[in-house]
This record gives sequence, structure tokens and C-alpha cells, in this order.
Amino acid sequence: MSLTVKPPGTPSARRERTRRRLMEAAVHVVAEKGVNGASVEEICERAGFTRGAFYSNFGSKEDLCLAVMRQHVEDHLARANEALDSAEQEGLDAEHTLVRAVDLVVDSQDAESETLLTMHELRLLAIRNPEVRGGFLEMEEQTDAMVASIIERGIERHGLRLVLPGREVGRLLGSVFEQGLLDAALHDRRGDKSAVKRQMVAVLRALMTDAPTA
Repeated sequence: MSLTVKPPGTPSARRERTRRRLMEAAVHVVAEKGVNGASVEEICERAGFTRGAFYSNFGSKEDLCLAVMRQHVEDHLARANEALDSAEQEGLDAEHTLVRAVDLVVDSQDAESETLLTMHELRLLAIRNPEVRGGFLEMEEQTDAMVASIIERGIERHGLRLVLPGREVGRLLGSVFEQGLLDAALHDRRGDKSAVKRQMVAVLRALMTDAPTA
């Protein structure tokens, strides 16, 4: 069965562009004002759409927030997979593969840390709001599984294995990633990502060992 790709002018393509612009606007507004301070009207105004356009794509501000989180995760996972694909094609060793993956993931974070601030706001929303919490936890569970799969794929071909379950390693890396970027933002070093890259690579090195031989 062939896959039909719809041209840019089709309704589904226009709808996707609308959703993207609303999500991008939400990142800016939530980063500036927090989830509670960000109104649907402000998000629509920033995106250049009406409330009707908003509600034809999202049931509520909370639905939009979950969509923003999913897109954020998908973008980072795509960067990691891209790094592994290029490393395999170039025949890089384990060390250079790790560095390539970390570089691409960290560099994909916006320089002003708006996305990072928004993600923390949305995590707090999930803690406070049971209606959002279920969707957030489901997404987090799926993310942990995908991150574990990517990490294991990246090291197994080099005869290595993780000393902890892949999901735990993924969670540790996520914590180092977020805390490192938050520290850089707090100390007004938003453009300097060298420390968080170094820390993530060090964590991965410490959590890998040779796989047992058959």
C-alpha cells in the first residue's frame, strides 16, 4: 500500500501549520507568564488566530499544553535518532557516537530557554491538575521507553550494555539535561551548553560496561 503525501495547500496540511503556530505561541506566552497567567486569548493573539481556530484544534488550554510537551519530546527523540543514523553511516566508535547524539539533542534546545521554562511550567501543571496528570504520565512512560530503546540501540552494536535499566538511564539523562540548562539560564549563560554536554556524556560513560560474551 502506497503512502499518499498531501500537498501544502490541503486542509490537513493547513491544520497542522495552525497547530504548530499555536503551540509555538503557547511556548512564548507560558514562558513569560506561566500556565495560569497565559490566557487562550493571548496565545491566539501571539499566533495570529481567532479563538475559533484555537478551539477547532484544541479542546482547552490544557490540551494545548499536552500537545506542546509531546512535540518537545518528539523533536528531541528525532535529533537523537538522526545522530545515531549518521554515526552508523560514518562508522563512528561508541565514544564519538555518544558525543554526536548529545551534541544534537542539546543544541536543539532554544537559546533563550523558553521551551525549557515552559516544560517546567507544564510539569507543575501536571502535579497540580489531575486532569492533566494522567496524560502527562502516559506521555512520560512512552518517552522513557523510546529513550531507552535509542540508548540501547546506540551502544549494543559496540558490544556494550547499560548497568541500569534503559528507562532509568533515560530519566537520569533527562534530569542532567534539564538541570544543566536551567543552571545556565539562571547564571545568564544561556549560550554556553558545554557543561551540560560534558555532564551527559560523563553520565553515559559511567553507566555503560562491556556486554558479556556468549
